[in-house]
Amino acid sequence: MVRPIVSLLAVFLGVTLLQGAQGVLIALLPLRMVEAGLSTLAIGLVAVGYATGFLVGCLFSGRVIRAIGHIRAYSAFAALLSVASLAFAINVELVFWTALRFITGVCLAGLFTAADSWIGEAAPAERRGRVLSLYTLVSKIGLVAGPLALTLLAHDSAWPVMLIAALVSLSLVPMAATPGPSPALPASHPMGLRELFDLAPAAVTGAFAAGLANSAVISLVPAWGSGLGMTAAVAAGLVATVQFGSLLGQWPLGWLSDRFDRRRVIVAVSAFAAVAGMVTAALPLLAPDLPAWVPGVLVGLWAAASFSIYSICVAHAVDRAVPEQVVAATSALLFTWAAGSIVGPAVAALSMESLGPAGLFVHGGGVWALITAFTIWRLRRRPIPAATPESFVAIPQGASPVVSGLHPVAPAEPQTPPSDGAR
Repeated sequence: MVRPIVSLLAVFLGVTLLQGAQGVLIALLPLRMVEAGLSTLAIGLVAVGYATGFLVGCLFSGRVIRAIGHIRAYSAFAALLSVASLAFAINVELVFWTALRFITGVCLAGLFTAADSWIGEAAPAERRGRVLSLYTLVSKIGLVAGPLALTLLAHDSAWPVMLIAALVSLSLVPMAATPGPSPALPASHPMGLRELFDLAPAAVTGAFAAGLANSAVISLVPAWGSGLGMTAAVAAGLVATVQFGSLLGQWPLGWLSDRFDRRRVIVAVSAFAAVAGMVTAALPLLAPDLPAWVPGVLVGLWAAASFSIYSICVAHAVDRAVPEQVVAATSALLFTWAAGSIVGPAVAALSMESLGPAGLFVHGGGVWALITAFTIWRLRRRPIPAATPESFVAIPQGASPVVSGLHPVAPAEPQTPPSDGAR
């Protein structure tokens, strides 16, 4: 029992360092682009580059890991991510940064696939739900700490990219030192979008909306803060506020979704996110002299609702699925979320180009208003909830498809010893 615990702690430490690097990068790039005079649309296109790279990485990184083994693959992806991160210091240019962001998306998908499969191997079957919840927690800690670290550094210096490269490189240490052989990747059994929609339409639309709204806000909120006249440090801190708000909302709303029809909870939380988004968009314009903490609180409240809906959608899909479908369904929801993440930043950037900074949360609130209406309609079409809802488990957005196998309802994969080439 000691070895699995040590292995889990080592991987959790590596993931926390990796998420810390990502948190710095998410906050840094919009601030640098605003300072360089790039448009909001350009910032959105760079974010689209990341989401596209992440989706591509999820599709092929498993083949790389199977071919050369976990440690070699993790090392290769980490080295490439470090170099790409340092390259952001060269020049602020749209095409160059979009290409770099695509590369970082591919690399992070590969790194998370390797880490997630390690966690899945080490997690005892009877504690997979707790492990998955803890994994979500440590991911959020890294994503909160990264932007906060940026508030202590000059964002226009080389120090932030050096910190990113250092954190990525340090994440290699616990991963390489993880005891025991490398795990085997679970077999992939994809589920078609039509099949998933027939199974749980509210889950599919909610996951897509989470990608549309959440990826846009996390990518553009520093530019939103700068547009409202906030200092660079405060604008960077908004990324931490978003992540902290999402952490606070996950478990209380998940607890509610275990006790009521999850679709009704999706309706209530989506409606709250829609109203919070519109208030966040309008209040800084109606009262421009408000202290900076007021918009920050509004952003945190919006994130607490918006970033919690994805996990509730996963829980709803799991309720509808048989155990053999759980991994395929949750993986399909991840790709649905990723597809929304590709579209969302570009649409939000166009909204900001037309409406100014308020356009970001007009987009975020509008997405959830549509989901509220759609889910109410679905409740009328299919009023009977699942007979025996499963316990809610927080699912990290932006993890690899491998993390789906950690859901406690998913059947355990048969363990096969790795070949000598995978050690």
